Amino acid sequence: LEFRRVLFRSLQSLTGKQGAAQAAGALLMRGTTKHTRQQLQDEQDRLKSQIRVQGALAGATASVNTVRAGLVESLKLIAEILQSPTFPEADFDETQRANIARIEGSKSEPATIAGTARNKHVNRYPLDDPRSTLTPDEQIARLRATTLDQAKQFYKDFYGASSGEIAVVGDFDPAEIRPLIDELFGKWKSPKPYARISDTY
Repeated sequence: LEFRRVLFRSLQSLTGKQGAAQAAGALLMRGTTKHTRQQLQDEQDRLKSQIRVQGALAGATASVNTVRAGLVESLKLIAEILQSPTFPEADFDETQRANIARIEGSKSEPATIAGTARNKHVNRYPLDDPRSTLTPDEQIARLRATTLDQAKQFYKDFYGASSGEIAVVGDFDPAEIRPLIDELFGKWKSPKPYARISDTY
């Protein structure tokens, strides 16, 4: 299953939110109101599932690879991860350090240097604009300036399934899965409406 996108995009409301969006997305699988990070991993092992949930400025994505017997419970686990994260403070510090280290490690890579230079030339938006391309140093500065409260507020302001896509491929019963998806995500409304952001060149 792939929960392809939960869309957040709205130009004015996303301005200056790059760091908060990244921080919030990195914490989604670090614990929920029902399960700690380790318990989430234990549940995946029990269900023979591999679950990945992440978020960024444009939206959130979730995917699961599992056996047929584990699909229903895996879907419920994804809904829990997306809808009731706890944002542990210790994990916030850890994920921030890891993201900064990852960006630092990419600064000297030719692909990063060339891609950033190209995108900066083509997309000349202000740094706070969600369409802007940030250099590694600018990304790091945004992360260092982001607080846990800002990450939590981004989640409260944007996360919901009013605009999204779900795809299920493999051995499953549509008559069982379709109503379950409606049950799990149908009432999870986005606090802010989705509005397409157009690129200008």
